[in-house]
Amino acid sequence: MVTLKLELHDKEVNRWLAEMERRGMDLHPAMKKIAIVLMRSAGRQFHVGGIPKWRALSDATIERRRKKSNVPIRDTGRLGWSWGARGMADIRKIRKTSVFVGSNVIYAAVHQYGRPAMRVQIPEYTRRITTAFGRKISPRTAAVSAHSMGIPKIPKRPVRILNADVEDAKLIITNYILR
Repeated sequence: MVTLKLELHDKEVNRWLAEMERRGMDLHPAMKKIAIVLMRSAGRQFHVGGIPKWRALSDATIERRRKKSNVPIRDTGRLGWSWGARGMADIRKIRKTSVFVGSNVIYAAVHQYGRPAMRVQIPEYTRRITTAFGRKISPRTAAVSAHSMGIPKIPKRPVRILNADVEDAKLIITNYILR
């Protein structure tokens, strides 16, 4: 029987291999870069209306919007900016081998996962009125009786991890380990 045995006695090669192993055990620096890739990707998704495109808005929703925009989740831009503009500000957790990113906007989950239609009970309250028909008036109060209000369904409009994001992450990790 013939066996081949290769032993590396080159200190430089052994040091380099040990360094690669050490880097592979703690990818924290690479995870920071991957977090930025994911945040920027999410920002792009908001800018273009989803990848793939998010479900179109109803005419009633477009009419209620401040700028009459038909791009989903872009009435004020607050949710999109929370993902893309601040970069590291909204990275939730960076660990040795993983990263968790997200938005700090309270209604982000509703848009990510959707919400069924619902009715909300509004209790009786007193309203202070300072304008009427677009003109300022002397302040008055008015009693508003208890009532219910329908809130329409909000469909899922998820931010996704794209194939390009995965490829970028692989490249970042490879470059980190082999540098």
